[in-house]
Amino acid sequence: MTDGGSPLRQHLLDGFTLIALLAAIGISWLAFRRQAGPESFDREERRIENWDEDRIAGRSLGEGRGSLTLVEFGDYECPVCRAYEPWLRGLLNEFSGKLRVLFAHYPLSYHRAAYPAARAAECAASQGVFSAFHEKLMSEDEWMLNAQREFERIAEAVGVSDLASFRACITDSGQVPIVERHRKLGEDLRIEGIPALILDGVILGSVDSTSLAERIRTTLERPEK
Repeated sequence: MTDGGSPLRQHLLDGFTLIALLAAIGISWLAFRRQAGPESFDREERRIENWDEDRIAGRSLGEGRGSLTLVEFGDYECPVCRAYEPWLRGLLNEFSGKLRVLFAHYPLSYHRAAYPAARAAECAASQGVFSAFHEKLMSEDEWMLNAQREFERIAEAVGVSDLASFRACITDSGQVPIVERHRKLGEDLRIEGIPALILDGVILGSVDSTSLAERIRTTLERPEK
């Protein structure tokens, strides 16, 4: 015998299923937006008045030589910053001896691992291995799960000589002066989102690896360079 209420119940179940599906999609979208945050939105190019790259005092990636400087404001938890890292290393190789890349710390408040990672990078910098430590933070994910243990593992891997001092440094709970200076400078420069790339006094808009390389090439070919 057929249950006369079955079609109604089926319609109700279908309705509940659709509502649940829409809710799941909405939650996923919100999670994506929170993760993407302001790092990945499009920006228009903007020239900085009275640009002075010496104010940055950022940490050099690679050998740090070159007549042209590219500055990146970013943090270690930013997914787009992490995606940019291979580009920047490739540019250093392509324009070896002509381009230097500086990294300025700009940890976002809702990236909980970003400030501890910046601290650890500066602890490594105090022992002369910033660039290698920075590259590991940008290319690996494990450190976000158990930061202190992983920071020590990375430090040992990149050749930090005094691990006891490094361990004491990363467990300090105070502010890190260079990180605070970079963050204040970023605010003064009206950095709106990360990664923010500054080339020859211009905050670049949305770029890909090809257009960025061409921009660097064109800038280097100008007579004044």
